[in-house]
Amino acid sequence: MTLRPLLLNTSDAGGAGIATLRLLEALQYKNIPAEILVYEKHQRHPHIHSARAKSTPPQRWLSRLVMAYNKHQFQQIQHNYQTPFSANLISHPIENAVKAFNPNILHLHWIGQGLISIAALARLNYPIIWTMHDMWGFTGGCHTTGDCTRYQQACGMCPAIQSQREEDISRRIWKEKQKHWTPDLFTIVTPSHWLAENVRNSPLLQDFTTEVIPNLVDTQLFQPLDKQFAQQALNLPQDKRLILFGAGDLFNPNKGLDLLLAALQQFAETDDTELIVFGTGKPERLSSPIPVHPMGLIQDERLLTLLYNAADMIVVSSRQESFGQVAAEALSCGTPVVAFAATGLLDVVDHQENGYLAKPYQVDDLAKGIQWILSEAHAPALSHNAREKVLTHFSMDVVAKQYIALYERILGESQP
Repeated sequence: MTLRPLLLNTSDAGGAGIATLRLLEALQYKNIPAEILVYEKHQRHPHIHSARAKSTPPQRWLSRLVMAYNKHQFQQIQHNYQTPFSANLISHPIENAVKAFNPNILHLHWIGQGLISIAALARLNYPIIWTMHDMWGFTGGCHTTGDCTRYQQACGMCPAIQSQREEDISRRIWKEKQKHWTPDLFTIVTPSHWLAENVRNSPLLQDFTTEVIPNLVDTQLFQPLDKQFAQQALNLPQDKRLILFGAGDLFNPNKGLDLLLAALQQFAETDDTELIVFGTGKPERLSSPIPVHPMGLIQDERLLTLLYNAADMIVVSSRQESFGQVAAEALSCGTPVVAFAATGLLDVVDHQENGYLAKPYQVDDLAKGIQWILSEAHAPALSHNAREKVLTHFSMDVVAKQYIALYERILGESQP
């Protein structure tokens, strides 16, 4: 049986885009002729293809309007309410673009901003696997739920859009999913057991088959380097204890920078501990009790590898993570991680083996974890364990084998 998977993602950028590309490269290394189809193509990669290029001129014109509107709505809601939100009630006409590749299995990833409408997904006549990188699949539009559990009651009065109406757009989206999606339509993959439990406990998807396969890490790229060399290359101090924090948007409340800054108050009287931050956001907005080294948004993964190696530890103080890609990359470099013992990070960090899991979301215990990691006595063992965890659980070879086995099983089950 020859596998011909087509991986679909809205863009080849962002966290899910990077995860999709890494999976593509791992599959191709295993001689699986996989391809990626996206709407927004930024990279010059021979196996990433634009859905726009596969459309007829009228379709292309219409899809530009649809996708521009969906993206505007997504960004506006994210800006106003700090919560990404996708409707996917109308979408790019994806069916013809998919057909051009003649795949025998479709592998969906992040399809927000209208890559595939809820109804169109049900019309895709292929065996489908859907790796859910967030919670959108079982909500009325939001990608992270926070403390909201209204998705368990068909949404409505959505806090993500500050709605006061029961029959609002979130309920319409929820009902649209309920109408079109049936358990035989696709198999779900989540990158963590926490997200899988959320799927299994959701009214929309509780009857769907759900598997857990982690995101992969390129362990040849993200590997231990000499700390002094990394610090010199980045012009960082070599006589300080360096704590690292990073996020796409530093001030996204979900990423928990406020919790870290509160924990660092306990280090305000010391003069040997400093903070490195990377991501978008104005560093002058930081009210840090210790000196800060802002590195800006880092898109070069080789530079990111240097940064992980330059730090003594990284704090991933997120309130919700479907997996914890930054944590896994840091571990691959031998850098211990402090995080909260919650959500997807439970699959990545092992308490006092390769990092520290603080009680959710207790600032004092987060500070205790930082101090514990910074103790020199723990450093060699933690670094060794960190690297081993990634090699045995998240390497390209390990994860690719799991997906290939799933492809073969799903394809076998779909044969008459």
